[in-house]
Amino acid sequence: MGYEEEVRSFCSLQWYVKAMGVLHLNAIRTVKPAGSALYSDISFMNHSCKPSVGVIFDAMEATVVALHDLDAGDELLLNYIESDSESASWSHKEEQDYLKYNYGFSCKDSCSCGKYVLT
Repeated sequence: MGYEEEVRSFCSLQWYVKAMGVLHLNAIRTVKPAGSALYSDISFMNHSCKPSVGVIFDAMEATVVALHDLDAGDELLLNYIESDSESASWSHKEEQDYLKYNYGFSCKDSCSCGKYVLT
């Protein structure tokens, strides 16, 4: 069996499309170093422009750190827009356009509530 046949027998087109959708929507993207990865917990945290946690990357490991005191049961929320010199100067509209294009949603209430509306 050749390489192409082996790959085709491993994953169907339907499986591949679904996997790429999960990767696109749930991958944690980093600026430095540039890249993305799927993590079993971190990749499924919700967005907030006022996040409760941040992520520290060290090679292939990612560590979640609280940005303020949290109570038991508080939802762990990430900001999907990673801070860098370019995004730091984005307007509210540019942030919303980024979230809409990359994740398919826009924040409500000027991003202050941590909730979103799927579009």
